[in-house]
Amino acid sequence: MRPYHSILVFLFFAISSALAGMKSYDDARQLADTDLHHALVQTMSMQQCDVITPDTIANYRANLSIIALRDSAYLSYSLRGEIEGRCSMAAIWHISDQRLSAVLSLLAAFWAISSVFLFRRKVKRLPLPTMMEMPVDDPEALTLGGLRYSSADSHFYDACGRTVHLTPMQHQLLTMFFTTPSHELSRLSITETLWPKKPDATETLHTLVRRLKTVLATCSTLTISADRGRSYRLDDV
Repeated sequence: MRPYHSILVFLFFAISSALAGMKSYDDARQLADTDLHHALVQTMSMQQCDVITPDTIANYRANLSIIALRDSAYLSYSLRGEIEGRCSMAAIWHISDQRLSAVLSLLAAFWAISSVFLFRRKVKRLPLPTMMEMPVDDPEALTLGGLRYSSADSHFYDACGRTVHLTPMQHQLLTMFFTTPSHELSRLSITETLWPKKPDATETLHTLVRRLKTVLATCSTLTISADRGRSYRLDDV
C-alpha cells in the first residue's frame, strides 16, 4: 500500500467520526429542545404569572424527563419577551450517543499509528542509497587538487569518490578550469561564455568565483586566484 492510500483511509475514518459525532449531537439537541419545551409548558401552566422565581426553576427542572439536563437547564427571557428553556452544549453532548464516533476515532488513531510503524519498518529494510562514485572505466578523468572530473558523466568527485554538488554556473566554470590545460581563464572568456548577453558581468563573476572558492575549500585543496581581475587561475595549494 502506498503512503497516500494510508492517508486516504485515515481521512475516511476521521471524517466519518466527525460526521457521526455531529449527527448524534444534532439528534440529542432536538431531543433536548423538545424536552425543554414540554417542561416549560408544564411549569408555566402550574403558576399564575410569568415571573420567574426560584420555585419556577425548581419546578421546571423537576418536569424535565431527561435527568441529565436537570442540573444545567435554565430559563431565560428572549428578545421578544418570551420565556425560553435552555441548556448548555456540554449537557447536550453528555446525552448524545457518541459511541460510533468514538469507535471510528479509535480506528483512525490505530490506523495512523500502525501505518507509521509499518512504513518506518519498511524504510529501515530498504537498502541505503549508494553513493554516486567515480566511474572506474574513465581513462579520460581529470584530477587536480584531490578533485576529479569525469568526462563520462560530467560530474566532479572528491578524493573519497563522493559527488561534489555544484550549481549549474559553478559546474560550468569549474569545468572550464579543468578542461583548460593551463587552468587559467581570462575574465573576458568567462563572461562571454557564461553571460554572453550581459553587457557587464564583472560583479556577477566575482560573486560566482567567491562562492565556488567556498565549495572547493570543503572538498579539495584547490583555490582560485585572480590576476588584477583580468584573469583567474585554478591553483592547488
